[in-house]
Amino acid sequence: MAQRGLGFMIVLVLALGLATRACGSVPQASHVGDDECVTWYDVAEHGSAFRNAKDYGAAGDGVTDDTAALQRVLTEGRSTPFTLKTPLVVYLPPGTYVVHDTLAMYFYTHLVGNWRCPPTIRLANSSTTMSQAYVVTATNFNQGSHVSNFYHKLQNVIIDIGDGNPNAVGIHWAVAQGTSIRNVTVNVNNGHMGLFVESGGGGFIGDLVINGGQIGASVGGQQWSLRSITVNNAAQVGFQLSWDWVFTLVDLTINNSPVGLTFQGASAGSFVLIDSTFSNVGTAIVTDYPSALRGMVLQNFAYNQIQSLTQAMPAVSGSGHIDRWFQGSLYNASQLMAATTGSLPAPSGPLVKRALPVVADNAVVSAYDYGAKGDGQTDDTIALQTALNTGKIVFLPYGNYRITSTVTIPSGSGLVGEALSILSADGTGSAFADPSNPQPMLQTGDRVLLADLTLSLLNNALGCILLEWNADAASTMHDVHARVYFNASMLMHVTPGAGGYLENSWLWTADHNIDSNTNVTAVVQGGLLLEGAQDLTMYGTAVEHNAQYNYNITDSSHVVAVVTQTETPYWQGPPTSWALTIGNSKNISMYGTGYYSWFYGVQQDIVQVDAASQVDFFAHNVYGVTNMLSGVTTVPATYNSTFCSTMTVNLDA
Repeated sequence: MAQRGLGFMIVLVLALGLATRACGSVPQASHVGDDECVTWYDVAEHGSAFRNAKDYGAAGDGVTDDTAALQRVLTEGRSTPFTLKTPLVVYLPPGTYVVHDTLAMYFYTHLVGNWRCPPTIRLANSSTTMSQAYVVTATNFNQGSHVSNFYHKLQNVIIDIGDGNPNAVGIHWAVAQGTSIRNVTVNVNNGHMGLFVESGGGGFIGDLVINGGQIGASVGGQQWSLRSITVNNAAQVGFQLSWDWVFTLVDLTINNSPVGLTFQGASAGSFVLIDSTFSNVGTAIVTDYPSALRGMVLQNFAYNQIQSLTQAMPAVSGSGHIDRWFQGSLYNASQLMAATTGSLPAPSGPLVKRALPVVADNAVVSAYDYGAKGDGQTDDTIALQTALNTGKIVFLPYGNYRITSTVTIPSGSGLVGEALSILSADGTGSAFADPSNPQPMLQTGDRVLLADLTLSLLNNALGCILLEWNADAASTMHDVHARVYFNASMLMHVTPGAGGYLENSWLWTADHNIDSNTNVTAVVQGGLLLEGAQDLTMYGTAVEHNAQYNYNITDSSHVVAVVTQTETPYWQGPPTSWALTIGNSKNISMYGTGYYSWFYGVQQDIVQVDAASQVDFFAHNVYGVTNMLSGVTTVPATYNSTFCSTMTVNLDA
């Protein structure tokens, strides 16, 4: 799909703005430094999850050893077991923070710097006494599976590895859903690696720059959505895809490396590479061809001054461009082809890409100023609505905001949280009680911004839809998740004519309670319904454990989805919930899918497409099912790549 509306979105965000609680000039905040670096976030009143690193003794002067202070702000009063009871956002004001040992991010930790003047975490020269090789680590700390290591964020930070640290790694990121890396630069210099991910399954990584080192990034996991990553001057390889079920990388730039990307080994499943450029590399993509033809798709791929492209195209070198090419298994109209390579119809243009908006200082109000408490008990409905009616962006300091009837987000406004501030519907009253007439907890206007939120329930709310999205193509939603332990009607409804940009949203009807680790049997009928959606782009979304369907696309057009992931309900036997249904729709592009059915035997069908045109699946992956596609045609799930059955599907060839 062609890039639409991005330039207008930048103008919109500047017009909407974000302001301090007091309008006008921004006052000087303690621990911030230069006036030009002060933002509304520096002077806002925060919730209970917030800590400022300088309040814990960090100097940030580029000289003082801040290791102990940063370890203290990250871990004091907290422990390694997975829990929602101690969420944390650590704010780093501008400065250079020198460390000589690893900084640990326990479960549900956000490490966030000043977006106007990003701080630097600098590993001191010759830090030979490091307990681990990582400057920053987010892992399970031997407390649970990496695939349950949720709710981490690293944002607006520069990591710089000093000399004499040949084994050092900038970021260790063994995490799962509800996580993100955004606006981060890693100067590996003479160290080993910028980013290391050995397990888990996200999640979103974007707007990341890695300079130097032996390996830019080595990433393995079930599924990942990655956007706008640049690797410069890696001495061995730019991006190492160590194992996966499905990855999609959009806007990957690799400059000056012997190898651009590796995709090898028995555990390498499938990946899609879109809108990317490799320059001055030896071999652009190294695979196991011809011994294995695992799923790979290149789309809008430019190469400049390379020695060779990939083993399946040995004659390609120099500079050029690939519109769309694949290797692996293909369903092309009515023909099934296994273990093959070839070209596919060219795309209409680059995908829409939007970074998390940088918002101004003069148009934010705090929910606190309008009486909201965020204590999980006070009814905050009227307070939130009053704040939103100002037409400004409403900042929600971390807390749990109880909502008893629909809150409308007018056009031109929005909600921005911290540490995934929680909005919870209370189903004990009449507003969310009628399953035959469900009502939304949040209802948007046609131009809105949502970011850094968790949508939830306090109790059963059979007539509740958590979010009704009526927004237009210029609207954005970043890092908004759902966590539901109770029964409801639907998680999210995109209404006729609505569109926009959604990035990193995990809509989770829970299978287990994070704190008690006990099973949860929550019955939510529908996951994400796109009903008449138009011009909608989604990156890194997952919808899990809903009774009837997880994704339902009906009467929609021009929908692009970059990595969608589902699981059938753990309690449902036999499993019947659809991962995805597409009906009466056109121009639907699915770039990387992971649809899994784990329990109660093999599920017959998991994806259904009917009365649709221009529908494509690139790197379509399923597990635990008989058919990977049904409806207008049936494609059996017998084309195994590694763990999953994998195929590229072009229904209209």
